Amino acid sequence: NPKKIIGATTPILVHNLGSPNMTRKEGLIEVWQYQFGSCVVDFFFYPFGEGSLQKILKAWDMRNIFIGDRLDRDNCHTEMNLRHKTILSNP
Repeated sequence: NPKKIIGATTPILVHNLGSPNMTRKEGLIEVWQYQFGSCVVDFFFYPFGEGSLQKILKAWDMRNIFIGDRLDRDNCHTEMNLRHKTILSNP
């Protein structure tokens, strides 16, 4: 559940979901995007403190891969869990 990792650092997300499919910067914010079969999940990292290079997760958002289509949250969570299990089983 993405809500449980709010406040986490970038290495924790990599440990749980692997490397993101895409990253982008919006000012001081770094957005990590993970793409799954039915959804896209964006994680928003902010600097830990003024001048800090360390980033912490403050927000996330999930949506259908097709703009305007309805999101199946349960299916998206299932796909994230499968990715997580795959990452943990391949050290």
